[in-house]
Amino acid sequence: MKVYNPKNENKMSEEEKVAETPAAAPEAAPAAAPAPAAASTAAPTAGGQEKAPGAMMALVFGIIAWCTCWGPIGVVFGFLALGKSKSAKKAYNASPEQYKSPKVFTIIGTIGGWFGIVVGLIYTIVIVMAIIAEA
Repeated sequence: MKVYNPKNENKMSEEEKVAETPAAAPEAAPAAAPAPAAASTAAPTAGGQEKAPGAMMALVFGIIAWCTCWGPIGVVFGFLALGKSKSAKKAYNASPEQYKSPKVFTIIGTIGGWFGIVVGLIYTIVIVMAIIAEA
């Protein structure tokens, strides 16, 4: 048996390189097919359904509106959150068998959106009034 030396790697022939490599593990036997499930009268699970379009964006925009409620940026993201929330609810109501319920995402997005709009408008009005009072 030859000892592997990285300096002599280029000098080794292909047969020697193949001989030095460890043997491949034998292939595993294919797994048995799962037994068919018994017929169920329950409603299908949400495993095969996809998220309602716009639900995740409503959540993200609501969180951004909440975090940036100190000005006009919060107002903009608040309206975006409300719009995406409404479109996600509409898509779900049109075909509930196709989508998972966007209820949690849209509720958080709506609350964050309204918070960003209200606080952002109040903050903007106070800042504008302070600027006008200074002049």
